[in-house]
Amino acid sequence: MSYFHGIRHQLVSSGTRPVATQSDESIFIVAEAPDALDAKFPIGETTLIAGAQDAKAIAALGTDGDGPRFVDGIFDLVSCKVFFHRIAEGADDAAQISHAVGGIDADTNKRHGLQAAFDVKQQFGIDPSILIAPSVSAHQAVATELAAISKKLAAVFVIDGPNEKIQDAIAYRGNFDEMHGLLVDPFVTVWDTETNAEVVEPSSARVAGLIAATPWWQSASSGIIRGITGVAREIDYRGDGTSRAELLNQNHIATIVRHPKGGYKLLGGRSLSSDPKFAFFKRARVMNVFARTLMDQMQWAVDRNITRRYFEAVTDGGNKWIRREVSLEHIAGGRFWVDPALNTPESMEGGEAVFDYDFVEYGEAEQVTFRAHINNGYLTDIVPV
Repeated sequence: MSYFHGIRHQLVSSGTRPVATQSDESIFIVAEAPDALDAKFPIGETTLIAGAQDAKAIAALGTDGDGPRFVDGIFDLVSCKVFFHRIAEGADDAAQISHAVGGIDADTNKRHGLQAAFDVKQQFGIDPSILIAPSVSAHQAVATELAAISKKLAAVFVIDGPNEKIQDAIAYRGNFDEMHGLLVDPFVTVWDTETNAEVVEPSSARVAGLIAATPWWQSASSGIIRGITGVAREIDYRGDGTSRAELLNQNHIATIVRHPKGGYKLLGGRSLSSDPKFAFFKRARVMNVFARTLMDQMQWAVDRNITRRYFEAVTDGGNKWIRREVSLEHIAGGRFWVDPALNTPESMEGGEAVFDYDFVEYGEAEQVTFRAHINNGYLTDIVPV
């Protein structure tokens, strides 16, 4: 060291970083908006509607077509960020499905349709957490695309059933094995101020709004669906295992019922997965929140020297975060650790560091049992002594 007489100051940037849970729920929706202002909502582009208070954007969306009604339905349930991707009107159903599925323009290399969801973070800073295409998600091609995109974005998706007979909904559910997906059937009825009449519309937009309004550690099942006048097909619910609603739920299909205690409520918290470990839709939401949090909050750990202090800093930060979520009763438990078998000299020299973590969320009381016992011992208190 060269001679120095005085005081040096150095910043040591190693050590634990705080981790803040990234649970900002936002909805990406693909829909038509025939009379929207092109300057604000260009066809083939994604536009942010900041929430129910964003009157300027909502007004620019117009009132014609499905898109404005779906956005209004979302805001009946929650005020959240809505990434509205406007698609052109199709000449027929097949064209409309293709517009929704989207792709990459050969001339501009721009993504359009559902594919545009991949560009949302680059444009607006966050990935959408809920994906919907209400007008066309009852078509398997669109639903399958939603499923594929949701996995890559750590998002969930909501699709509509065929709105026909119960057996049709059950048959449609058989096309999927997706832990990130929720299928809802039938449609709902709402009042249309343009036609001054009651109309039928897909349920997925309002269900997406309910999911966004529900904390990520809780189930959206039994949540109130606001802004509707009824259900498009009669669905009874008694809670005795014999009703139509329970038949749908048994087949992992959520539905909307006029609840015996009042109001119209979403009923059913099971995903489209056949794996019992991922049977409940809530687990996918918790997993996605954890994945988005780590991808965002652990960016500081990229390109650092892989030292002992580095491993300690990442695991300590992760464990403090997990402990906080446990103390808030968002999850039941979890921890971070480093597996020496996965962090060999060769892998570290090759630039790879591996961290493991586990967790478990609380179970949801889908089935509540009260057991009655007859005990004649209480009768002994009747006789005077």
